Amino acid sequence: RGNAANTRTVGIDFILNGAFNFGAIKYQPTLIFNFIKDKVVKYDHKYSTAILVSNLKGIPYEQKPISALYSYRWAGIDPNTGDPLGYLDGAVSKDYLGIFNNATIDNIVVHGSNIPRIFGSFRNTLSYKNFSISANIIYKLDYYFRRQSTSLNYTEAYANPHYDYTLRWQKSGDELHTQVPSLVYTPNANRNKFYQSSSVLVERGDHIRLKDIQFSFGIEKSQRPWLPISHLKFYCYINNIGLLWKSNDKGLDPDSSNAPFVNPKIIAIGIQGTL
Repeated sequence: RGNAANTRTVGIDFILNGAFNFGAIKYQPTLIFNFIKDKVVKYDHKYSTAILVSNLKGIPYEQKPISALYSYRWAGIDPNTGDPLGYLDGAVSKDYLGIFNNATIDNIVVHGSNIPRIFGSFRNTLSYKNFSISANIIYKLDYYFRRQSTSLNYTEAYANPHYDYTLRWQKSGDELHTQVPSLVYTPNANRNKFYQSSSVLVERGDHIRLKDIQFSFGIEKSQRPWLPISHLKFYCYINNIGLLWKSNDKGLDPDSSNAPFVNPKIIAIGIQGTL
């Protein structure tokens, strides 16, 4: 029927290839760098602040990144009751319904994009005669994600257990070393909703990962006349090896923090031939 939105995006795609020879040893590095910055210039539909905060994937809002992550401002834990605290009209409060009803784009936290703005890879290939080893390092930077935590209602916490349950506030003084509020027996939906949508559960997603390594050994017919084909290669490939660095201090893998299972490590051994 018509154009409902305008966006503006700028970016850089950069690829640098290298080749270095040290006698029989060959080194080939490849660096890939990507940068993207986007903004919603115009968006006809206006979402409520409650929808902006509760959505994990990001909802367009004018003058903000296309996939921005929003949250309620966190003010800590009540030292007497363990209740989560927020802000209402600039003052610390646990009137959760009041916080929801008075939330605007100006008094919530706009963390930034939940999609990496800087990303790429650095592949290194080292060859010696018939042997070759290749390692690929990938990086994702300048983005945020909301981590999962325990429900603050006992019945829900037992139905869907989470490690944060063990970190919950239980007595005065616990607020000095935990950010997990107390749990209550009588379900309090607004209390739990505020905690699950607060800025205390938002982490930076920046990380560097050793993505894969491949070992190979090749034989050419020119070297081995008895070979029935022109080229034969034996290889071993390992994928999704693990994190080298992450910005969050919770031990979370940003790529699988909200997934039902961790990305599996894959090991493949094979033979490849060319006629």
